[in-house]
Amino acid sequence: MQKVTSLNRRKTLSSKDMRTPKKTKLKQRSERLKADVITFLSRDDNSRILAGKNDAVKVGRNREQKRVLNDYLYNLHIKYRAESNYTISLASFCRLLPKHITLVNFASRSICLCVKHQNFSFKLRTLKNLGLSTVTSPDSFVEIYKDDKDKMEEMLQGIVDGIVKYQQWKRVKLPNGKERMRIVETQLQKNEFTSKMKEEFDAFVTHVERVTQQYKSVKEMKDLLPDNHVLVQMDFSENYNCQPMEEIQSAYWNASMVTLHPTIVYYKADSSLCHKSLVFVSEVLHHNASMVSAIVNNVVSIAKEYVPSVKQVHFLDRFTVIPI
Repeated sequence: MQKVTSLNRRKTLSSKDMRTPKKTKLKQRSERLKADVITFLSRDDNSRILAGKNDAVKVGRNREQKRVLNDYLYNLHIKYRAESNYTISLASFCRLLPKHITLVNFASRSICLCVKHQNFSFKLRTLKNLGLSTVTSPDSFVEIYKDDKDKMEEMLQGIVDGIVKYQQWKRVKLPNGKERMRIVETQLQKNEFTSKMKEEFDAFVTHVERVTQQYKSVKEMKDLLPDNHVLVQMDFSENYNCQPMEEIQSAYWNASMVTLHPTIVYYKADSSLCHKSLVFVSEVLHHNASMVSAIVNNVVSIAKEYVPSVKQVHFLDRFTVIPI
């Protein structure tokens, strides 16, 4: 049979046309892993996007908006290993960091942070200064001790000092009678600090789980958004002073202020998720109900231009979804 057909069983099985080269399979797996890591790091719960027009870098032929990680790569690697089916080392995970995503810098100034996360972070810094814990990320601390509270209590028993000093954000009353949020230093006895730490830990675990679930719900809503539905993400920005580039001396104290209201409209077009970025500028500096109502009416009118057959608009404000 071999002489008639000129076929050889061993040569046929080892032919390159009959099997996929091993290098090709490894390359395809590496590309899938890289895409999965980039998608993970680009999630809103792992990094935040910079809104500036100049905050963009050229990646290949395209320009990508910069993102800043919310945590250290070491902690994000632990989180990725817990969520993903891929097995990857920390070195490989760091090597796959894309150009447009930069490392976190806790020395830089950040605004509009969560007061619960910040107060818990202050306590973790105190524990680190006492030599009891090396974890300063609240989310990582929750992942380590939420299923083993006895381990956390054993760690807290290692406090040697009788008085524990730590900082926290607290509303204080000023001499003029007004109240403002300030960082104040607090002192507690060892037993009081341990009890307060355990009490706040239970509430903080619930807070972290709720935030995580909200991020997942928003992601699922974007992925499963119907063709006749629109998702609007909106939130007030800061008030800004408007001053000309060349100004006379007597006009220095006459600067006017405006408030910016950034908005993103998500919708489906040809089964793919699209978005439009909007910003509303107003001289009204009070962010009251009438101001919000006026902006919402404008957003709905613009959304109807993108999706004429829209039946429902979902408003996302600080990760609270309200269908209208």
